[in-house]
Amino acid sequence: NAEGSYLTMQSKQGAIFFIINIIGNFGTVFLDNGYYNKAIAASPISALPGYVLGGIAWFGIPFLIATTMGLAAVALENNPIFPTYPNRLSAADVSAGLTLSTAAVALIGKSGAIATLIMVFMACTSAMSAQLIAVSSIVTYDIYKAYFNQTASGKKLIYVSHMTVVLFGLGMSIWSIALYYIDISMGYLYSMMGIIISNAVIPGALTLLWNRQSKWAVCLSPPLGFICSVSAWLAMTKIQFNSISIETTGSDVSMLVGNVVALLSPVVFVPIISFIAPDPTPYDFVSMRAIELVDDGPINTHHPSLGETERGIAFLTGKLKFARIIAVVLTSCLVIIWPFPMYGTAYVFSKSFFTGWVSIGIIWMFFSFCIVGVYPIVENQPKFNKWKQNATTIAGGNPGLKLNQLFWPQGIFIDKNKNIFIADTSNHRIVEWKSNATEGQIIAGGNGIGKQMNQLYYPMDVIVDQENHSIIITDYNNRRVVQWMNQTQQILIHNIDCYGLGMDKNGFLYVSDYKKNEVRKWKMGEYNNEGIVVAGGNGKGNQLSQLNFPTSIFVDQDQSVYVTDMSNHRVMKWTKDAKEGTIVAGGNGRGENLNQLSYPTGVIVDDLGQIYVADRRNDRIMRWCEGKEEGEVVVGGSGFGNQPNQLGSPFGLSFDDAGNLYVDDYDNHRIQKFEIIL
Repeated sequence: NAEGSYLTMQSKQGAIFFIINIIGNFGTVFLDNGYYNKAIAASPISALPGYVLGGIAWFGIPFLIATTMGLAAVALENNPIFPTYPNRLSAADVSAGLTLSTAAVALIGKSGAIATLIMVFMACTSAMSAQLIAVSSIVTYDIYKAYFNQTASGKKLIYVSHMTVVLFGLGMSIWSIALYYIDISMGYLYSMMGIIISNAVIPGALTLLWNRQSKWAVCLSPPLGFICSVSAWLAMTKIQFNSISIETTGSDVSMLVGNVVALLSPVVFVPIISFIAPDPTPYDFVSMRAIELVDDGPINTHHPSLGETERGIAFLTGKLKFARIIAVVLTSCLVIIWPFPMYGTAYVFSKSFFTGWVSIGIIWMFFSFCIVGVYPIVENQPKFNKWKQNATTIAGGNPGLKLNQLFWPQGIFIDKNKNIFIADTSNHRIVEWKSNATEGQIIAGGNGIGKQMNQLYYPMDVIVDQENHSIIITDYNNRRVVQWMNQTQQILIHNIDCYGLGMDKNGFLYVSDYKKNEVRKWKMGEYNNEGIVVAGGNGKGNQLSQLNFPTSIFVDQDQSVYVTDMSNHRVMKWTKDAKEGTIVAGGNGRGENLNQLSYPTGVIVDDLGQIYVADRRNDRIMRWCEGKEEGEVVVGGSGFGNQPNQLGSPFGLSFDDAGNLYVDDYDNHRIQKFEIIL
C-alpha cells in the first residue's frame, strides 16, 4: 500500500482483487438463473427501478462494512479485548471471512457474535433460496419437461421441482463440507469463481444482444474458455512457484491471469465458431413469445384482465435511453471516476477526509435501508390507473349496415391480439375489427332477422373461447346461446332469456337470465342440463339474495361472479357457492352521485380487484373499490354527447393487455378507445 497505510486506495493487492472481483461478479450476475427468475417474475414496470435501486442499496453494504468493521479489526488487534490478542488475525482467518465476526465480538461481546451470525444466516438463506428455485426451474422445465416428458402435468412438474430442491440442497451441503475439510477457504473459492464460470459471460450476453451468434458458438465457447482459463491459471502458478498446490494456486497473480483469460477467451472463440458453423438464419426471438404458462386448465375469462405485460414493454421501451444513461453514469462513477484517481495519486486519507468517507458510508446505509425497508411499503399502495379523457373512435361512429358502421352495439370482447369482437345488436350480427382496421368483417349473423342457424336476432353479448377459436353469443330474441366455429353453428343452450356471458379459468360458461333474474354456469361442452345457479335465482327483488334484470357478468380467478344488477342500480359480487351476494358498487337507488348508479350495464374487474362499471344513464365509466361507499369517474361524465370526452349510454367495456380502456358507446354507435396514461 502507499506509505504502508490502510487509508489509501493505492494497493497492488487491492487492484488485483478489484479486477478479480469484477470478473467473478460478471459471472454471478450474468449467469445466475436466480436473477433471471426474479426479472421474469417481476412486473416489467418494476424491473428497471427495482434493479437500479437494488444495486445502489446493495453497494452500501460492502462499502460501509469493509470500512468500519475491517478497520475496526485492524485498530483493535493490539487491544486486550480482541479475541485473538496478543496475536493478529491470521491470513487463513481473514480468508475464511472471520474479520467481521471478530471485530463485532471485540466491540460488543457475545451480542456481536449473535448479530453477525444472524446477518450471515439471513444472507445465506436468501442466496441459497434463490439458487434452489433457479436450479429446480432449470431441471424441471429446461431438462425434464423439454427432453423427458413434454406432456407432463402441472402436478408432475411440481413433484420434480420439489425433488430437485431436496437433492440439490443435500448435494450442496455435502460439497460445502468437503471443501471445508480440504482447506478451501471462502477467499480462495471467491477468487477462483471467475475462472470457473466467467467463460460463459460473453456468450450469455451475446445470446440476447447479437442474433448472429450461432448455437455452436454459444455451446462450445464456455467449455473451451474453461479449458483455457484453468490452463492459464495453473501455468502461471507453475511459472511462479514451480509447484502446484492449494497455497500456490491461490496467489493473486495466478488468480488474476485465470480470471482474465476466462472472461476474454470467448472474444476469440465466438466469432470464429459463428463464422465456421453459422446458423441458417439469425435468431429472431419469436420462440420467446411462444413460451406458455404451464397449467392444468384453460385460463380464459370473459374479458382479458388488466394485464401489465404490454404496458411494461411500452414502459421499458420508453425508458431504454434512461437505462443506458444511468448504467453508463453509475459504472463510470463507481468503477472509474471514483477509484482510479485515488489509486493514481496514491492519496493517503487525512483525518477529515476519512471522517467524511465514513459519514458518506453511514448516510448511504440509511439510504439503503429506506430503499429496502420503506420504499416497498410505499410502492405497494394501490395504484389507480388513469386514461386520457379524449377517446379515439376505433369502430363505427354512425349508424348503418355498412362494414364501417355499427347500429346500437352492446357487448365487446378484446382478444390478445387487440382484435375487437362486437355484438352489433341492431344489425343482428357479430363483427370483428382487426387492430387498426378501418372496417370490420362479419363473422356471425348478418343474414337478417330470423331463427335459422345462420341468423341472429338482437345478439347482446359475445365472448371468444381462445382455446378453440370459437365465438359464443347470447342470441337475445331467439332465446338461445349459440357457438360459431369456422362458420359452423351450434346451439349450446335452448330456451333461455339470455343477456350476458362470462367464462372462468376452469372452463365454465356463465349466462345471465334477465327474466329468471339469475346467473347459471355450465361446464364447457356439457349443456344437456339446467346448469348451476351461481347468483340470484330467488325471484325478482332487491334483497341480497335477489337480482332485478341482471345483464353483464365478470368472473374472477376465484370464480367470484360480478353481475350488473341493472334495475336495482347496483353491481353484486357472489363468491363461489354463496347463497347471497354483496353490493360492491351502487345500491343507493338510481342517481348521479358518486355513491349511485343509473342502470349499469357493463362490469369488469382488474388484477387489483378494482371494479369498473358502465354507468349507462349517467354516461360515464366508474371505478369502485370493494368496501368503499363511493366510486370515482374515470372517463365520461361530461353529459350525454358524441364529443371525444363524452359518452352516450355506454354498455360494455373491456381492457387490452396494455391497459387501454375500450367502451361500447351504445347511442353513438361506436367503440371508443381511451389510452392509458403511463
